[in-house]
Amino acid sequence: MGSNRTFAVAAVTVFCGYLAGVFSVLLRGGADLALVTQYLTAPSEINWTEAFVGGPLFVLLVLFCGVFFFGWLFVLPLVFYKAYGLGYTAGLFLAALGTRGFLPIGLCLFPSAAAECLLLVRSARDALPLSYALFRGRCGDAKPFFDGVKSYLLRSLVVFQCSAFVLLWDLFLSPLILSGIRDLL
Repeated sequence: MGSNRTFAVAAVTVFCGYLAGVFSVLLRGGADLALVTQYLTAPSEINWTEAFVGGPLFVLLVLFCGVFFFGWLFVLPLVFYKAYGLGYTAGLFLAALGTRGFLPIGLCLFPSAAAECLLLVRSARDALPLSYALFRGRCGDAKPFFDGVKSYLLRSLVVFQCSAFVLLWDLFLSPLILSGIRDLL
């Protein structure tokens, strides 16, 4: 797959996963609304393990799929799963708060979710062609291939660091913003 085509497929996967998450909450009737109301009313504790697994470690998992023979089979389902979870969270806010839910989504959820989705699309764009080349045995000459793997790993490190920054944003800045707008909700 070409780089632009891979990027487009990953972006469409994120978009579809996000919409599927939103609509699954709205069609389900919001059975998990207690989670959102508890999150909005009570001060939340930081769960570092859960946040790390859901953020940087998840991006790292997508990136690691790029260096495995069958990793290309798992990249898009992983991206869809993560986007579905973000859409599900946004759907919970909408189901619990109605149109007032757009405020916490826009100020707290959207900035970090958009950055995380962009990082996932970037990860998938790099991981899919490399993994598929390994699967098809189209590695070509060893030196250029390993130079490509080396640059892939360096780009992966940068994406992982950006994901860690998004995690810190989500853990520290989003709760501050949410505490500031609680009275408006």
